[in-house]
Amino acid sequence: MGTDRGGGGERGSVRARRVKERVVADRQRDRALPLSRGKPEWLVKRVECLGVVGDVEAARATAEQLSGHLFESVGLSAAFAHRLSRLGMFDAARRHYQHAIELDPDESQYHYNLATVERFLGNIQAANDAVTRSLELRPDDDEAHLLRAGLVTQTTETNNVDSLLAAYTRADGQARRQVKLC
Repeated sequence: MGTDRGGGGERGSVRARRVKERVVADRQRDRALPLSRGKPEWLVKRVECLGVVGDVEAARATAEQLSGHLFESVGLSAAFAHRLSRLGMFDAARRHYQHAIELDPDESQYHYNLATVERFLGNIQAANDAVTRSLELRPDDDEAHLLRAGLVTQTTETNNVDSLLAAYTRADGQARRQVKLC
């Protein structure tokens, strides 16, 4: 068993998380961590595991250990940002979503997720900018249209009707998507 995979601890921890078996998940995770020293991605797995089993305090404490770390992998950066957001650590989540965007600026989901965090923090203009960029990359994203519509008051002079109509037209024959865009 190699140290890259945590000596089997990762597989056991994942299985235990799926059934929310806290004791087994903790034991498997803790078995894997010492075998993977110097690999911050294992702390992300620990944050995930602790969150799944409901130990939010320990998950937040573990996440804070990584507060200054920026991942080289866009996937890890985005996954960690998601975990931070779920833990209510929105300032840190914003930083990691921004880093994910630096690593992959053409992924609309990262811009959308950043917009949700900015909205929660009360940064409406920043949220609007991020969701607008998300829609530039993926103009038919009905969830992004919904988020943008809720950010600012729509008036007859200032609205998103043209982009919604265009997305609605492109969704021809897809009744469910059209309903979401209405």
